[in-house]
Amino acid sequence: MRNKILGNRNVGNKNFGKKILGERNLRNFFLENKAQAGAVFRLLIDAIIGLVILLAILSALSYFEQQQLSLSTKEFESFLVSIVNSPDGKIIESPALTFNKGTMYNTTSFEALTQHPRDCFFIQSGLGSIKVTGERIVEFSQRIQVTVYGQCEPSFSDECPYFCIVSFGKKIID
Repeated sequence: MRNKILGNRNVGNKNFGKKILGERNLRNFFLENKAQAGAVFRLLIDAIIGLVILLAILSALSYFEQQQLSLSTKEFESFLVSIVNSPDGKIIESPALTFNKGTMYNTTSFEALTQHPRDCFFIQSGLGSIKVTGERIVEFSQRIQVTVYGQCEPSFSDECPYFCIVSFGKKIID
């Protein structure tokens, strides 16, 4: 009677799986399920390892970019000192320097670096991504790599022993 109610499904029979799948097939069924579960776990571990490697690469790139900016800043400061120390009218060209978006210099910062009066510096640029305000302030609107040119010439003014031009991306013409 019980088999008729349940549709003759062999419910409660210990040999149920053995009869339908066969003993060998049942063993393979469970082994395949374990293998599939192991594959998913392995895939998860591989994804985590890949993410860690990606983060390490991105961190290294960020570090090297910061080092490049730091080196460019030091080279620019050295460049300013060198043009002020050679006021013979010779045009000096820097190597390609990298400036970050939002970086700003003004003639007051030039004076602090060189001990040369700020009113004796003039800034110019030939690039659209470098904004010069009143020949006294320069601001970079994007990360840019640019060659800087500088020239200091003697003057006959008491306030400025020599005038200096600092040009970003635009050659100074004699």
